Amino acid sequence: MKEFYIDVSGDLLTDMRLIIEGAVNTYESDAAPLLCLAMKNNMTTAANAFNTIGSAIYDLLYYIRDFQEAYIREVMRKPGDK
Repeated sequence: MKEFYIDVSGDLLTDMRLIIEGAVNTYESDAAPLLCLAMKNNMTTAANAFNTIGSAIYDLLYYIRDFQEAYIREVMRKPGDK
């Protein structure tokens, strides 16, 4: 049962990371230029919205990276280690 949980957890983390990295790439290529355009045209509401979306995406990416690193450390931990 433990091995199944570890396998499923690892697969889910990998999938989550690939999805969020795809979202970051899409944001950078499609939405970030709109943020710059909104800022140049003093469209503060739009600029704030794009900035908030970007911040949330990057925060989620960092969170998933940290979670994945902790997961890998736990999987590699030897019995008896703390």
